[in-house]
Amino acid sequence: GLEPLHVSIKVTVTGVLIRNHGPDDSVIADN
Repeated sequence: GLEPLHVSIKVTVTGVLIRNHGPDDSVIADN
């Protein structure tokens, strides 16, 4: 349903943020 899709998008966005800003534990913790 919607939850897996939302999680996939969230993980993808988080991965992009990590790639743009480098390893950031705070980003991972917030998500």
